[in-house]
Amino acid sequence: MKITFLKDDSYILAGLGAKISQSPFEKTINELYDEAKDVEKSKRLVRNIVDKNKHRIFDDFTETAFVFDGITRAGAIYFWRNISSLNLMSGAGLETSLRVIKPTNYNSSITELAEASKSCYDDAINDGMPEQDARYVLPEGTETRVIFSSTKRYYSKLATALKDNSLPEINEIGKTIEDVINKEYGMKATDEKLPSKWDVFGHWDYFNECTSINMSFNSDFSFSSGSNIDAHSLSLDMGARASLSMLAQLVRQRPNLIEIEPFEDIVKSATFVSPPTFSDRIKEHYRQLAEYASEFQAHLLERKDPNFVYGLLLGQQARFKLKAKGYGIVETAKERVEGVAQWEIRNTVGIPLTKKLSNYEELRKEIGPRCYREGRCTEPPNFKNKFNVCPIQAAGGRGDKTLDECLEILTPKDISTFTVRK
Repeated sequence: MKITFLKDDSYILAGLGAKISQSPFEKTINELYDEAKDVEKSKRLVRNIVDKNKHRIFDDFTETAFVFDGITRAGAIYFWRNISSLNLMSGAGLETSLRVIKPTNYNSSITELAEASKSCYDDAINDGMPEQDARYVLPEGTETRVIFSSTKRYYSKLATALKDNSLPEINEIGKTIEDVINKEYGMKATDEKLPSKWDVFGHWDYFNECTSINMSFNSDFSFSSGSNIDAHSLSLDMGARASLSMLAQLVRQRPNLIEIEPFEDIVKSATFVSPPTFSDRIKEHYRQLAEYASEFQAHLLERKDPNFVYGLLLGQQARFKLKAKGYGIVETAKERVEGVAQWEIRNTVGIPLTKKLSNYEELRKEIGPRCYREGRCTEPPNFKNKFNVCPIQAAGGRGDKTLDECLEILTPKDISTFTVRK
């Protein structure tokens, strides 16, 4: 992994982020940075993305950023989970999208497993499986790229949180950030600690699988719909299970705190999510790969070798807790119930939250997909295939469906899991 600290115009760094997200690994970071250095072009690119597709993360970029080139998927999800307002952390960033960019490199500790995973991945792609589903067979040791932009206070908090970690690459990130802020700002790593940490080794003794939303009413408060629900009083306590692939998306919801069971527990449950698009032949190939990966993980775990983390598959299931407050709950429900939202996060988070919130009549106009809220389809086309893939539109919906009808259409069919020998 190569770690680079950049200081530049915020539009240039945001433009670099857009290019990192959508560019093949064959293009170097230096090449992408050179392309982004025309500030007016980068500004037009960023404004076009924000104004048309509402990806407002680009407007959170500051004049500094770290680039982690070659960070693994395990390292990336571990990193992003820390960036949460409930975890007292702030920052913006992007990661290379495996929905549009094919993986090329893997952590050196999983060479044989990576080859087996790549074979299954290519098999799925050649059979017509979408990339966002085919990636479930990839290992967490798959390398990617991350750009992260924040302020020196939050860089300092990250340094404290990440250094001395069981995962060497996370430890390297923490120590490098500490060295940079010392050199650039004359700062030492802060003694401020983040309230939540994800353990590599260990066990969860208690887990409650539930979706509980509480709220109160305030006659002096007016919600945007004109109701007297106090949005600030909303609180969410959710426990569920999902693939690491889905959790990599969920941890990017910055208003929320996502706590995930220790990696050791994930290995021991040995359960995998099977995408509904997989054919019987791909499912069998996936199962064989999962058995091989589970044996690999268990072997390293027995030796207390943290590299076992890189042998986890993106489709491997983990228990998680979702904590959220206030209007962030409504925003999460809205964003993750849309027709173009990935099927697992829609089924696991978006639809259950929307159903819970719909029990309150005052909220029914605030939630649900845009076509229900606004009476028209405003979903952007898929940025790779350039056409709209919204299930509601495919089912003939043109803004005339009820909320319950929308949720019925959006609920995926045939999502399954399987467990291999422990």
